Amino acid sequence: MALLEIASAIAAQLASSFLLNFIFLVVYAMLVYVIRDQYEKYKMLEDGRFVKPVGTVRDLVKESVLFGAVAGFIASFFSVVGGITVDSRSYEYMVLILIILRLINIRYLCIAYAGGILALINTVLGFKSSDASSILALIAILHIVESAMIYASPGKYTIPVLIKHKSGIVGAFFTQRFWPVPVVLLTFLPGATGQSLLDIIAGGGWMPFKPEAAGAASSLGLGCIAAVLGYSDVCITKEPDKKSRETAGRLLIYSIILLIVAWASVYLHVFKIIGAVFAIAGHEGIIIYGKHREKNGRPLFETVRRGVKVFDIPVGSHAHRMGMKRGDVILSVNGKDVQTEEGIAGALMEFPTFIWVDAVDADGNKKYYEYRCFPNGADNLEIMTVPREERITYNIDYFEDMSVLKNMVQRFKGTGRPL
Repeated sequence: MALLEIASAIAAQLASSFLLNFIFLVVYAMLVYVIRDQYEKYKMLEDGRFVKPVGTVRDLVKESVLFGAVAGFIASFFSVVGGITVDSRSYEYMVLILIILRLINIRYLCIAYAGGILALINTVLGFKSSDASSILALIAILHIVESAMIYASPGKYTIPVLIKHKSGIVGAFFTQRFWPVPVVLLTFLPGATGQSLLDIIAGGGWMPFKPEAAGAASSLGLGCIAAVLGYSDVCITKEPDKKSRETAGRLLIYSIILLIVAWASVYLHVFKIIGAVFAIAGHEGIIIYGKHREKNGRPLFETVRRGVKVFDIPVGSHAHRMGMKRGDVILSVNGKDVQTEEGIAGALMEFPTFIWVDAVDADGNKKYYEYRCFPNGADNLEIMTVPREERITYNIDYFEDMSVLKNMVQRFKGTGRPL
């Protein structure tokens, strides 16, 4: 019954915050606006020929808000039960740090960096705001939830792009996701509001992060903050779904370690510093490690000596109906050897109503596909391939270097870019 009471109180606080808390609404709306703006830039990467769009910006934002709300409720429950406490002043500092980090690079729009910096400042400089242990625990819980969301939807909303690699032009998949997360936490409020809830939690034997007293004029109640979680990845050496699951696993390990360190920091002050550094360095390490592996590994989609390498196959396309797979190498179409997309178009220029394709799969096994397209025929397979010739391509660093300040300076000089 106690757990149901806590869950009910959290739900009520979430509803109240969305309806009555002006400061929360402003911050939450600001986060949604930034996410929407980033998704608009994200969709500019779409090729637009045969690639099925990842969805409208509206759809992406709606899903981010929905999943962020669900994630927020789950994170709120464990945060309140655990006794994690963040006061309003600390939250204001965290928002300010987030804004500064957003100007430096969109990749830093994550509570791991803002919370880690705040925890480090609190511990090293001795600022009187929320306890670093609670901040670290909050970061850990939110990233446990994030790892679950990434694992549950692997490879979703990926955009196929062509990038420059040391082995030449290769195909890659770029993923970028953000979630605005409303989180209910214990916070210090004037008066006696919320003390009964504290009694329920303490009576259940929970609360490993027991709140420190904030003076006689205040007591514990519930408050709501708006946080943001972000995930971006470039897949060169693996399929997007496999890479997403690997990243989710690393993020889960990072979160569990951080949660253990946060708990240890309740008893030993030195772990507050260790935890604050690990919150930032560990999160950044996951990104750097993944990027290093993609840069130095063997690309999954690169040009071949004979035939045309299939890079992406939209659902519902002619190639999809034929049963073709990513990584297949098309050798001939309707009996004509092909080496380029133009060669495929030439073999289908008369809109044949029957198409047959000789190919080999990624393991070198021979494949034969056929497709009847009565009555109109088809003049293409509706696929994206890895080209031999130079086209619009990106460097892998392009997707990691999305700095507002840098772009403002470059645009002032006349050398800016859209993203």
